Amino acid sequence: VGCWRMFDLFDAAGVPLSVTFNAKTALERGEIIERVKAQNWELVAHNYEQGELLTRYTFKPEEEKRLILETLRVYKERTGKAAKGWLSSSLRSTPRPPEILAEQGLIYFCDYMNDDQPYLIRTPHGPIVNTPYSIEINDFTFFHRRAMSSPDALAMLKANFDELYAESAETGKMMNIGLHPTFGNSRLFVTVCDNVLINAAGDIEYLHKTPRKIFEL
Repeated sequence: VGCWRMFDLFDAAGVPLSVTFNAKTALERGEIIERVKAQNWELVAHNYEQGELLTRYTFKPEEEKRLILETLRVYKERTGKAAKGWLSSSLRSTPRPPEILAEQGLIYFCDYMNDDQPYLIRTPHGPIVNTPYSIEINDFTFFHRRAMSSPDALAMLKANFDELYAESAETGKMMNIGLHPTFGNSRLFVTVCDNVLINAAGDIEYLHKTPRKIFEL
């Protein structure tokens, strides 16, 4: 239920989404992939299966690469296009994915949370862009780790937007909000998202862009 509720909300607001999905979801829940494709939103590769963390392959580089390549194969088979972005499930990875992904033609990677601006990672196969993903500006942290109320979550989102918007007078800024269908099942959560979109709509000098759209400019 959660993903459809979220899709409807952002569709009505005219805000494009970057939707992460693992290969198992693509194979077993194709209707989700088709909805995202119909909206012309971005699909981001997200491991083969949610619980199969890349850190399991810290000392098995060939198996790690095989898993990533199989994920990318399913992505292309089910979407009709090669993947351009990657987020490891649970943000668990080894130092090797940027090189593996750049070799396969991907242009961005979302695992590193050490900056709130994109930056280049150099690899032997050319650069790949690390794009900000936040564990703090994230519904899982709001409602599961911190047990925040909906008004508190809304206040934190608005404060983050206001600060980044002020800083953007001098340089470009990105605000990534991590959302999950588990929390999208809650009507209270949808109300928070709705309020964020309404508040942000008052500022006209910003763009809703997916990472691929930004990095292909």
